[in-house]
Amino acid sequence: MSQPTHGLLAVDKQGNRVLFLNPETFAVEHELNALPPRPHEKSIFAAKTARR
Repeated sequence: MSQPTHGLLAVDKQGNRVLFLNPETFAVEHELNALPPRPHEKSIFAAKTARR
């Protein structure tokens, strides 16, 4: 299964969640919900994988 190369990131400050959305359907694909109240800072790093 291949990983997506693009998507949307949404920060829900009232619900204390970070949502990873499908860019075509806006469906929630992944969710981070173990965050402090009102998250507002984020860093995004591209994961590097070894090619075989």
